[in-house]
Amino acid sequence: MKTFGERLKSERIRLSLSQEELANAGGVKRGAQINYEKNERTPDSNYMSSIANIGVDIQYVLTGKRMTRAEAKRLGIFKPDAYVAQTIASIGDDDDESRDEEPFTMAPPTYRLNKDEWELIQRFRCADLKTKMEVMQLLLSVDMADKTTDDYKPESNENKSAGITVSGSGNRVAGRNYNERKK
Repeated sequence: MKTFGERLKSERIRLSLSQEELANAGGVKRGAQINYEKNERTPDSNYMSSIANIGVDIQYVLTGKRMTRAEAKRLGIFKPDAYVAQTIASIGDDDDESRDEEPFTMAPPTYRLNKDEWELIQRFRCADLKTKMEVMQLLLSVDMADKTTDDYKPESNENKSAGITVSGSGNRVAGRNYNERKK
């Protein structure tokens, strides 16, 4: 089982925060944050309360057990942000109590995924190694010059009818031999 410091560090990494940023959020200096992550010091309750406000799963940091959605609802801290609401909408109804035992995390806005991205990740996780390697090879061939993460913000799929239809036999996407028609 991971130590307190290792769990604190994993939460910091999950939230994409530097040691300096988490230290500032907790009202301490970077050196104190380093000591917490090395298990050389133990933070006080003010620090723990402060970092809980930015999305750190305090139950996990203290006990190693992730908070479930049901527990978060009971404590009154389950407030779906746009990412969580979007994920719930793409998977099922928010009132679906069967999902209440899933781990609850407060993902920062930078992790928002549209429905297509969510499905891609789910299918990628289920794929065998050969398929994953083929997908990665294809994705690595995409030219990302002059693009930033701002170019990839989720868009609403509502009222969109445009798309590409691929037809023919023996289509090879990686080799770029395919026929496409704009709708």
